[in-house]
Amino acid sequence: MTASSAARGDMTTTIDLSGEGWRLRGALPSAWELDDLEEIPGGGGTGWIPAGVPGSVQQDLWSAGLLDDPYAGRNSLGAEWATQRVWVYERTFAGSPGWRGGSVRLRLEGIDYRARVLLNGTLLGEHESMFTPALFDVADVVRCEGENRLTVVLAPAPAEQDQLGRTSLVRTRKTRMGYWWDFAPRLVSLGLWDSVRLEVSGTARIEDVAVHPVLADDHGNCALTIEVTVAALAAGDHRATVDILRDDVVVASAQQALRLHAGESTTAAVDLEIARPDLWWPNGMGEQAMYRAVVQLDSGGGGSEAVDERTADFGIRSITLAANETLDPTAPPYTFVLNGRRVYINGWNWVPIDSLYGPSRPEKLAHLLELAARAHCNLLRVNGVGVIEREDFYAHCDRLGILVWQEFVVTSSATDRKPSEDPEYLNAVVAEATAIVPRRRNHPSLAIWCAGNELESLDKLPLDDSEPLIGALKLVAERLDPDTVWLPTSARGRKPFNGLSSIRRDPDGLHDVHGPWLYEGLTEQYELYNAGTSLFHSELGAEGITNPETLRAVLPWEELSLERMDSPTWRHLSAWWVRPEVWASWFGDVSDFDRLVALTQWLQAEGVRYGVESNRRRAFRNSGSLPWQFNEPYPMVGSTAAVDYYGRPKPLYYAVASAYRPLALSARYDTLAWGGRDEFVAELWVASALPEPVPGASVVARVRGATGEILVEQRLSVDVAADGPTRLGSIVCPVDRLGGGMFFLDLELEDAGSGVRAAQRLCFSAALDLAPLAQLAETSLSVDATAGSVAIANTGGTAAVGVRIADAADVRLLPALLVDDSAFTLFPGETRTVALTWTDPARSAAGVSVTALNAPEVLAVPER
Repeated sequence: MTASSAARGDMTTTIDLSGEGWRLRGALPSAWELDDLEEIPGGGGTGWIPAGVPGSVQQDLWSAGLLDDPYAGRNSLGAEWATQRVWVYERTFAGSPGWRGGSVRLRLEGIDYRARVLLNGTLLGEHESMFTPALFDVADVVRCEGENRLTVVLAPAPAEQDQLGRTSLVRTRKTRMGYWWDFAPRLVSLGLWDSVRLEVSGTARIEDVAVHPVLADDHGNCALTIEVTVAALAAGDHRATVDILRDDVVVASAQQALRLHAGESTTAAVDLEIARPDLWWPNGMGEQAMYRAVVQLDSGGGGSEAVDERTADFGIRSITLAANETLDPTAPPYTFVLNGRRVYINGWNWVPIDSLYGPSRPEKLAHLLELAARAHCNLLRVNGVGVIEREDFYAHCDRLGILVWQEFVVTSSATDRKPSEDPEYLNAVVAEATAIVPRRRNHPSLAIWCAGNELESLDKLPLDDSEPLIGALKLVAERLDPDTVWLPTSARGRKPFNGLSSIRRDPDGLHDVHGPWLYEGLTEQYELYNAGTSLFHSELGAEGITNPETLRAVLPWEELSLERMDSPTWRHLSAWWVRPEVWASWFGDVSDFDRLVALTQWLQAEGVRYGVESNRRRAFRNSGSLPWQFNEPYPMVGSTAAVDYYGRPKPLYYAVASAYRPLALSARYDTLAWGGRDEFVAELWVASALPEPVPGASVVARVRGATGEILVEQRLSVDVAADGPTRLGSIVCPVDRLGGGMFFLDLELEDAGSGVRAAQRLCFSAALDLAPLAQLAETSLSVDATAGSVAIANTGGTAAVGVRIADAADVRLLPALLVDDSAFTLFPGETRTVALTWTDPARSAAGVSVTALNAPEVLAVPER
């Protein structure tokens, strides 16, 4: 805790009460109703234990040895009792004589979920809401000398609907993810999940600074309006001075006189202009230029003195949605236009980084968002099943150029998807949104406010702004943040879910679509995506088993077998994402557990990559893809995630990253298994996100066998169009030349000045299924690692499929290794060198693990 004084007329002082110094104990649920909340009897069975703020009750119980590791096996079941108790948080802090005569406020930024708050035994009030701060005036209660005791009494977790329930019955504003969802078992977090602080001020304080930039069409200047809201304890004339800084240099300045009235808040608009502004661009399109507004409040008059100061970081950019290339006049626009330029959205769906989302995990957050940026991601959709992300998430996205589609915490359910119209519930939702929007609106990364996920009427059609809850949220967003795009829900359109039957019945009715989330089949997957007509694809996915080191960390050793994949533990940790019988129909009888894991990961990567590439080949009828999901909040053994709970990418991550490259080669084909057909046919494409064309490029396409031999080769000359897809031609090979086993399609694009600009290697079966892949002969790898790269050679006689590079350290440690590429195929005699980045060079001593679907692990320690 840091403490300082603030006498009348001084600047506002913040005393941080987060961090260390808190303790926690449990009590029986009936204790919630007692009047003397300071003397709650026991019954939680814990006594006092150390507590973290921000944090969660379950994390503290685990740290104190009162819960088994909730991330292993079925231990989360043993943590469910914690939600049925009252939990008492307590800490002390020292007062200051300088607080006398001023305003002292206690601010609890995030209470999860319902609590009574006491200071020195005085009940300040009761609060219910995850995302609305609890704010109390404590000037008459706080002790300016001596010790103060702050007590927060959490009620048991409210009953709420899990994924299989009814949206119409939801009455809380608490994330529903913890009540059970198909990407996390039931683990209902409770606690003080955001910061706690005292705010001490004098005669007036700055309550809010809202920045509204309006960029000229030619980008020659930016008109800024800075709205400054000031709360006054006493009447008087004041002056607000606004300085706009870029790299600590003042680029614009203005002043505004204010007449304040005691006990009231006043908002003043200060207008400025920035000539030739540096713009904020999405990832891959330019710089992420940031400005800072510094607002100083002076008391006014000839002898004026500073009363308060507040800063707000922002970026200058324009964002709109333009119409897609469709003939449907009812279709809403989904083409993002940033600073006058169309942007194809390379995105992902984002979920909280932990089921126990309270404890701060800054290194993990930074790692995951860095992975997203390295994969050319330019937008993350924060789904309504999760949380309103905290400030640090948005600050990272500002820095990395990742746009944010933020949904309010409203989501679908299996039984119905229509929100309640209960007035009390609607009023609470509006109050919470009114608190949320101002705290996020200055971030240039914030692109969209959306009411929620998959909200539908009872007749299964997406809801619009006429729905009471959606309309109410829209009014809040447009009033408080008119510069940000509004969407009522996702998915939208007459056919909101992607499927062949929908496409055939109403091809123009698929606007923003969701699904499918499972791999459809060796032919069905390609039939669906080749027929695609959507304008935007905000959820698509496929299932796969997680990384082998994660399996070993979360499963008992006896569960690491093919025979146990239908056990209660596997089902607890995979929902419906583990499908042994279906996989057997595609791969045949696989007797090796590790190989089956690799096969499911390979097929997951193939399926989602193909969906993303198919959408991109249709730009700008289709204007973006958001696979479900990027990360996961819990170490699931089977899921749709691209990065596992411990921050380790799966092959899916690298496959989608390749599809998102500024120049990306792809192929359109009808199946993965070509047995029984006369010819293998692939239509060749390149998609460009570059603002300029690539004239005079050449493409080499080769069909190759499992030992690398070239069966067919074709060379094409092409002018690659800027900012969109270009069809290159087709390659054909008789199936009887493929030998009945695995074969590959190699693609390379070169231009005269830069050499190879893009490459792709795809894997197919010449049989009726993928049994040749499952039975692929074992090969061997040699690995030579340095601090900055790893060279991998295939020293065996057949292709090494799914070559994976990973940090060899304990999986429970956040990875210190970033790999430029992984999950690729190497032919016999072929060597590939991949760049490595160690975020902690000392961790390289653990080495680099290199494996393949059909090659044993090789461990290499980089030379230092």
